[in-house]
Amino acid sequence: AEAIGVSGFETAAELNGNKALLERLESLRIAAGERMGMGDVSSQVTPKPVLISRPRADGDINVRYFMPHQCHPSLATTGAVGIAMACISENTVASRLISTRKPPVVLSIEHPSGHLDVKLQDRNGKIVAGILRTARRLFEGHVFAKPVAQFVRAA
Repeated sequence: AEAIGVSGFETAAELNGNKALLERLESLRIAAGERMGMGDVSSQVTPKPVLISRPRADGDINVRYFMPHQCHPSLATTGAVGIAMACISENTVASRLISTRKPPVVLSIEHPSGHLDVKLQDRNGKIVAGILRTARRLFEGHVFAKPVAQFVRAA
């Protein structure tokens, strides 16, 4: 993130409002597509830029994920898997930020809406990824519904 003039801790709205940044990311995305052998990607949705930085809280890495022309309000799970793989691959920007780790490992990826944990494991020489999610209670209470005749008769 710092290499292109942002901290990496901006909100999605702040990044989406930065037209100069979006134009620069688009030119980098097009150049990356060429270098990856994808040809002209200007009318495609891949590759998707990701800004990375050191974590702010207790995560392993902090990201801002673009799809591709605006910052995602949180983090797509497909993007999280790719980012986690970059974290365990040698000589990537991501691995240099967190010091390359080896599976089995759970990586906590910070994003604008919180964090997403990705578990990486080696299964028979192949790296597999899983997304770890937690559920929290959103509501607890009682509902006082108006009696409906068909239900009253059934009781």
